[in-house]
Amino acid sequence: MPSTIENYALPSRLYRFRKVGSDTSADNVDLKRAIESIRRGSCWCGDYKSLNDAMEGLYEVAGDVAANSGWRRASRMIRDGKQGLGIACFSETWDQALMWAHYADSFKGVCIEYDFEALRDSLPDATSFSRISYAGRLLDIGSEIKDTNQLAKWILSTKHESWSYEREWRLFAPTGGNVSFDRRAIRRVILGPRMPQHVAEHIRHHVRLNLVTRTMIEGYKVVIRDAEEF
Repeated sequence: MPSTIENYALPSRLYRFRKVGSDTSADNVDLKRAIESIRRGSCWCGDYKSLNDAMEGLYEVAGDVAANSGWRRASRMIRDGKQGLGIACFSETWDQALMWAHYADSFKGVCIEYDFEALRDSLPDATSFSRISYAGRLLDIGSEIKDTNQLAKWILSTKHESWSYEREWRLFAPTGGNVSFDRRAIRRVILGPRMPQHVAEHIRHHVRLNLVTRTMIEGYKVVIRDAEEF
């Protein structure tokens, strides 16, 4: 029997970067969705093909497996497993400049902070979290194909090492769409340093005031502003 795998190094907080646009009209779907997700306690899980890494879901297979008569069927099941999953992406850090640039509309968006334990405890039982593993080569799935659903999650939990700055965790849901959780798991709504003031005021008006904080650029760092500087 192999040794068990245990992970004690769980983060206390996770962060999700979102773009919110630059206007407060009813036509701004990004802003509306972000506010509703905060107010209701929900998280959108999308299809893996909508993720920005064109290499998502790639893997290698051992030659003896590829030659097996059952491999074609197994590969279809893996493909269907990947396509059926809903995925939401989180980070262990909120002050990584590249995250603000790539996922929060060039520092104009928001970063939502979650209490990881409270979030996990209130999500549906069918969901699961996975810490992303970063490597310099494609994942080799080995010579045994057993649980293709778990295999699909494993494949989607591996990325090239150039993405390691993201320090990513993924939430997997059985299907795409919104998943709900206790909104008290949200600890802060961190507004980007380049967010227009009128958008910041709009967000502040529609969510609990004690959640919202603004940031600023200080040298090469993103830092939290003092409360009176909002």
